[in-house]
Amino acid sequence: MNKKIKLASFLILTGLVTISCSLPLFLTSQSEETSEPPAISPTHTVEVFPRETPDTEIEPITQEPEIRLIDRSIFEEMEEPRYEIDGVWPNLEGPEPLIAVFNTEIDRFVDAVLEDFLLAVADSPSEMEGEGEPPLSYLTFDYDLTYADQQLFSIYLAFDQYIAMSAHPFPFSKSLNYDAQKGVFLSLEDLFLPETDYINEIGSLVEPILEARGFGYQLGTAVDVMQTRENWNLLPEALRINFDVYEVAPYAAGPQYVVISWEDLVGILDPNGPISRFID
Repeated sequence: MNKKIKLASFLILTGLVTISCSLPLFLTSQSEETSEPPAISPTHTVEVFPRETPDTEIEPITQEPEIRLIDRSIFEEMEEPRYEIDGVWPNLEGPEPLIAVFNTEIDRFVDAVLEDFLLAVADSPSEMEGEGEPPLSYLTFDYDLTYADQQLFSIYLAFDQYIAMSAHPFPFSKSLNYDAQKGVFLSLEDLFLPETDYINEIGSLVEPILEARGFGYQLGTAVDVMQTRENWNLLPEALRINFDVYEVAPYAAGPQYVVISWEDLVGILDPNGPISRFID
């Protein structure tokens, strides 16, 4: 009897030990099955993978740098020798690589004009017979902007110079046509198709107009002038050819210019050249 009681007690004790060892594992597995996954903390690093490249590429938006025209001016007067200088000329303001060539050239030209004027004044007679104020020499100048679009700038500089004791004043001009996005000056040749006889083509349009003005124009003169000196400007609707006094007309007729529409030149203009926007 005692043996049976001892055996029963041993079996009960063994069962209790087995249950106590298995219970934590059971509770843990139940917790893992019923609990939700933890939420990602806001500071958690999440990897982002690029999307597929779209079939059509989107071109980046680009903006050309702004280029502005600004005035430079000079006023100078002297009593001995007696002279006066009053002038305005342009410079460009913007990124240095785009404007440097223009500003250097136009400043150089104006400086050369001023130097030539002062040399002429120094060589002119300083005294006149009788009483009174000594004669005045003067140099005045200004400019017209005939076209500008942030890339092309077309400038017409007009000068009026008088040296004391001369018979009359002497006006003269200079044109500058500049491609600011390339940083270069344009020549007349740049507007036309290669191997085009553009001078004679322009001459055939210019000469009838000059002849009709009635000041005794001699045929062939305009072509000769255009072959030796470029003096032209861009207009939105036309090409303007400029002539100073004495070049195609007598002094009394004054400076001359002739406007030729782009339509009249369309057969020889370069459609891929700097003025393509005018002939599209």
